[in-house]
Amino acid sequence: VSFSSVQSTLTLYLNGVKDANATITYGTESNFTATTSTSGGYVRLFVNNTLVSGYTLNSVSYLKILPAGLYKITAQSNSSGVANVTYYERINKATPTLTITSAPGNFTYNGTKMTITGGISTLNNQLSATFSINSNTIGTTTTSLSYSNATANTYEATISTSGNQNYTSATLTKYFKIAKATPALTLTTNPSANYVYDGAPLNASVSISTVNNQLTASLYDNGALELSNILS
Repeated sequence: VSFSSVQSTLTLYLNGVKDANATITYGTESNFTATTSTSGGYVRLFVNNTLVSGYTLNSVSYLKILPAGLYKITAQSNSSGVANVTYYERINKATPTLTITSAPGNFTYNGTKMTITGGISTLNNQLSATFSINSNTIGTTTTSLSYSNATANTYEATISTSGNQNYTSATLTKYFKIAKATPALTLTTNPSANYVYDGAPLNASVSISTVNNQLTASLYDNGALELSNILS
């Protein structure tokens, strides 16, 4: 009678992939699982030589969002003669999500304020960004920051971050514009049409309409100034 021995095996899965190194991007949960073919066997897991999951019957797992970096994952069995299994996971830095929006969008000056908002989105708001308008720093934020102005102008909005252990540096720039408006001018004469001279004076009136009466107008007759500083 002959007996054949069954060799025990130890298998390590990194994010569902069997016995292979892995690469993921920060923010993705790491999933390390070790299994043993030994009946009644126990396994445990180490990350960078630190015990993270103690001996568990047949299978053990470790799930966690880890910082960006290189990690050594080792599975160990309590069965004699079963060698440790080690593979590596590299976690690359993520790119932060930067946004710039305007409400309303581009428009012609009417006295209404344009509000420009810069935002940054990272896991647990761990990264700050600097928000600036036309090279003038408005402030720093880990979420969002807004700036408002009603003046006709072109606005260069920039939000930028230098990054950290888990995120790369990033910059976003957008342009918005409040175009200059055309003032509303009116000129009326009495009589209102051409006529033959009869000695009666020609009466003329002029008006200007702007937001908050911020402009004045002048009336000229054949190049000669007749009235100035007309508001309405």
